[in-house]
Amino acid sequence: MAGPRVKYEADRRSMRAFLSSPEMARIVEAVARKGQAAARALAPRDTGDYAGSLKVDVQVYRDRQLAVLYSTSPYAGLIEARERVLGRAVDHMR
Repeated sequence: MAGPRVKYEADRRSMRAFLSSPEMARIVEAVARKGQAAARALAPRDTGDYAGSLKVDVQVYRDRQLAVLYSTSPYAGLIEARERVLGRAVDHMR
């Protein structure tokens, strides 16, 4: 015997409000901070400058909150190509 049927109707206005809300900003920032901590732990320690250059910004992009983890280091591309620090940090953000 089949169970009851459920019909879902998306409430786009409420979802849009939730995705751009301060609560969602806190959620995405917490995840990005977790990635930042992982990236700092994974970063090479020749001088420590790269680990210190890892930043998190939270901003509204279109209709939702967005957290960005990035490096301000001028040689971040070289380190990422060689060590994949940010790429590996993503695994810790789940």
